[in-house]
Amino acid sequence: MNESEIMELENSWDSMPEEVRDSLNMTAMALSTMGRGSYDYQTGIWTPTSNVVYSFDMEIFDISKMFTTFLQGIASISNNEFEITQVTENSNQVNEEQGTGKQTVSFCYNSHQYTFEGNLNNDWFDTNFFSFMNQVLSTEKNSKKLFFLSDGYQYCIVFYNTEEWARQFTEKTGCTLYMQ
Repeated sequence: MNESEIMELENSWDSMPEEVRDSLNMTAMALSTMGRGSYDYQTGIWTPTSNVVYSFDMEIFDISKMFTTFLQGIASISNNEFEITQVTENSNQVNEEQGTGKQTVSFCYNSHQYTFEGNLNNDWFDTNFFSFMNQVLSTEKNSKKLFFLSDGYQYCIVFYNTEEWARQFTEKTGCTLYMQ
C-alpha cells in the first residue's frame, strides 16, 4: 500500500459518520485496498497488486469472467504453490435480462481438471465457489486453505494460508477469518 492510498483511506475514514465507522474495521478496509489489484476497463485485464491478500467487489463488474478473475486472484497469492491453467468460463445458460441461470467454469489445478457450475444471482458473486475451491485444495492434499473476511461493505478479502496462521491473524488483528 503506497502513501497516497493510505492518505486516501484515512481521509475516507475521517469523512464517514461515526455510526458508520462503528460498523467498519479500518484493518479490513486497508486489506481490501491492498488486495484489490488494478483493473483496466478498456482491456478487461485485472492485474494483482499483492502476493499476500486478494480482495474483490462481490458485485461483479464483468460476470462473464466472474470465476476467471477470482482464480487469477487466488493464484496471485499462492506463492506459486499451485498453478491454475486452461480456465474457460461458459455463460450460455445465463439469462442476462432476468439475472439468473447457470455459469460454468472449468480449469486445471496442477494439471487436474475441475469444473464448477455456479448460480447466477444478477451480478453477485456465487459464494459457493469458496467452498468448491477449498474442496479442490483438500482433494489436492494442500495444507493451506482460503480464508475470507468482509470489509464491512461488499468487498471480500481472501487469504491463502494455514489454519494456524488464520488463528494467529484473528488473535493479532481482531478480524475473524472464515473458511467455507
